[in-house]
This record gives sequence, structure tokens and C-alpha cells, in this order.
Amino acid sequence: MRYFWITVLIVLSVGCARREHIATPNPDEISTITYRVNSQQFSQQWLFTNNDLTLRYTKRNKRGVLVSNQVKKVTPNDFNWLVTGLENADYKKINSPSRWVNSSFVGGQRAISGAAEVFSVESLGGTHTFQRKGNIRLPPAIEKVAHQIPVLF
Repeated sequence: MRYFWITVLIVLSVGCARREHIATPNPDEISTITYRVNSQQFSQQWLFTNNDLTLRYTKRNKRGVLVSNQVKKVTPNDFNWLVTGLENADYKKINSPSRWVNSSFVGGQRAISGAAEVFSVESLGGTHTFQRKGNIRLPPAIEKVAHQIPVLF
């Protein structure tokens, strides 16, 4: 009987020591950040993915031919720097003619043609996209974050 209680005590202590929880998706958690720059000669895109902390950089010429394609890991601090900059800019509450929201599902963003710059933030709550096209500019707080991406990455 004594060994039975010792075994029960060990099983309970081991069972309570494990603290594996299933993560609940946060609708405000940013899953993907995309920054695209279109010029007369090239189109460049930086795609940051939160799930595996990767940065995919692609560069295409004006005909759409792939010139450069690089994938690299970014540190959590790098991704947090981007997210903090966006949260400080309060990107969800910016009212600007350059902004449109697609709240359907992640990955459901439509292509924007002719925009010189496109900055897109995807979360489970929807996709927030800002663009510079013609006389419509990116909001200053978003522009500050966006223009640091080519310099740092």
C-alpha cells in the first residue's frame, strides 16, 4: 500500500509539472508583413513571415523575370522591431486615402496594380494595406517603418 501511494504521488507530481498549453490564435497577432516597391526598372518585395521567422526578398525586372530570390531567417528581435513600429503607428486606426482593409481571411489580399509602394500587414483579424500611388502617400508613421526595411534587411 505504501508503494501505491508513492506511485500515485509521483504520477500526480509529474502530471502537474507539465505545462503544455495549446496556443489560442490571437486576432491581433501579425502573421505576415509585405513591403513592395515598384520602380521603372525593377519590382522588389520583402515578405516577412511570423510563423517561421523568414524573410523572402524577391527582385524582378520590368518584364517580370526573376532577378534575385533570397530567403533568410530573421531574429525574433528583428520581427518584433517591425511589429513594435507598426503598433506604435497604430496601423489599425490610421484613416488615410492610401488605406484599405480586407477583413475576409489571411492571404486574401488582391493585387494592387500601378502602385509605387505597397505596405501590407496580415493578421487573423484581416489585411491592412497602405499604398503610394500618384498623389496618395503612405501615412508618415507607416512610411517611417517601410523605408527602414530596405536599409536593415
